Amino acid sequence: MSGSTQPTAGPSDRRESVQTSGHISTATTTAGEQDAQSGKAGEKPSSTGELPLLRTLPILCLLILSLFLVSLDRTIIGVAIPRLTDDFHSPNDIGWYGSAYMLTNASLQLIFGRLCKHNSVKPIFLSAMFIFAVGSAVCGATPNSVGLILGRAIAGAGASGILQSALQIILHIVPLHKRPMIMAMFGVVIGVSSALGPLIGGAFTQKVSWRWCFYINVPCAALAILIVALLLRPEDVDDEKRQKLKFLEQIKQLDPLGFILIVPATVALLLALQFGGFAYAWSNARVIALLVIFGVFFLAFLASQWYAGDRALIPPRVFLQRTVYGSLWYTFCLAGSMNVAIYYIPIWFQAVKQSEALHSSYQTLPVIMSLVVASILSGAAARRTGHFGPQLVAAPVLASVGMGLISLWTTNTAHPEWIGFQVLYGFGIGLGMQSPSLALQSNVEPQDLPLALASNFFSQQMGGAIFVSVAQNLLANKLKSTLAGLEGLNTSVLANTGVTELAKMVPASLLPTVINAYNVALRDVWYAGLGTACAIVLALPFIKWQNLKKVSEQQRLAQDSAKQDAEKTQEA
Repeated sequence: MSGSTQPTAGPSDRRESVQTSGHISTATTTAGEQDAQSGKAGEKPSSTGELPLLRTLPILCLLILSLFLVSLDRTIIGVAIPRLTDDFHSPNDIGWYGSAYMLTNASLQLIFGRLCKHNSVKPIFLSAMFIFAVGSAVCGATPNSVGLILGRAIAGAGASGILQSALQIILHIVPLHKRPMIMAMFGVVIGVSSALGPLIGGAFTQKVSWRWCFYINVPCAALAILIVALLLRPEDVDDEKRQKLKFLEQIKQLDPLGFILIVPATVALLLALQFGGFAYAWSNARVIALLVIFGVFFLAFLASQWYAGDRALIPPRVFLQRTVYGSLWYTFCLAGSMNVAIYYIPIWFQAVKQSEALHSSYQTLPVIMSLVVASILSGAAARRTGHFGPQLVAAPVLASVGMGLISLWTTNTAHPEWIGFQVLYGFGIGLGMQSPSLALQSNVEPQDLPLALASNFFSQQMGGAIFVSVAQNLLANKLKSTLAGLEGLNTSVLANTGVTELAKMVPASLLPTVINAYNVALRDVWYAGLGTACAIVLALPFIKWQNLKKVSEQQRLAQDSAKQDAEKTQEA
């Protein structure tokens, strides 16, 4: 790590320091700095200081609740799908129940990042929460499958805005040196809620109704809207510059061409991964067409980003910073490996150990609890020492070793092994969950942070979606090849049916063979998780290590300097 950058004397030369020192500029854009330029000195500086604890704590709790809900919605529906198909008589729509939410969530991440950069963050959060609540209400009240798919798409759009705006609120109300613990909590909530989804969904489905998997979001969203609307003031999270753009200029700043290109590219890729090798063969014309559409639109998107420059969804000058593309790769691979584990470890227990769906959720607690503990310890260490680098390095090492050991599981694996291996893997993932975000916050110019963090969330969503689909294909194809030729067994139906029905579908004489086949097939899934965990290390040489305490102090000094400049301008 190179030496620290000294605070600059005035506003005019602060932005250039990032180019010459390899560090983040010491200045944080403040209202005072803008006032010095516009002759409005004396107005309250915005979005750079701490709020009173009585306002900060409820806001943080509601933001965490919001993240919990949107992450929970990704996995809560899985256990309810058999009941949904019974009620709606729509087995052909199963894939859409999960993918509709994922498609809008992932494809809108970048546009919401752009919105947060050029518009007031508070109304974006409130609007996104309202959209999420509307989508959830539609899902809960729908009389048919089409309504459920539509509601899931609407909720996914709201979830995308919640993720982006919630993080931007944190950047405004929490100083950099105090963010590691908050970011650790965010990471814990996202990981834990994704894992608890099947457990909570199963409880609602069995004890009440599957509709409450969605209804529960409505009162929680209403509470979040009420508290944030009352306690978060516009001046807490906004600066004057954001509100000066005219409507047409704001539209241009949103990069409509880039948005038009990235959405079909994202949708085509995720649908191809959803259908390929599962609903249709990879050689099927539908899958090939989707992959071609993805390739054409994605290349066009890259060209449009280069042409748009600073108005791009991902400006080249931001993306080409080594810490940015290194962090995006780190997040992409870590999210891919983590989602493979969270989705398929319960399936291993259900198929190989013949556990019930709810019981398998309890059996995955070792990976969840170790992830939580490691994430909290990582955040505490970063706050105390100012360093995130050691966690950044340790995470892929421990996660790779843990997943490598998980790949050794057999039908006879005992409790100490499946508990211990999960703990090791989860601890590694937990250490690395927030390190890329902290790296971006300490290396990227403050005015570019919304775009950098939006790209990071997009990378996280895509990593999880892509590798879960890859793992799904690996499992289905391996099952078909392993069980091919086995008399009295329809391998195609078996590969596309929930493992909780395994004992009912398979003759008792063939059940041990099928269970062993599942264990063998899941080994390919573990190899996919292992490969992505190992690939994380490719990002390490590109991510610059910064001391969060030093950067935070530099930003504080820059804010003081901006205030002094504003006062001098007022006196003059």
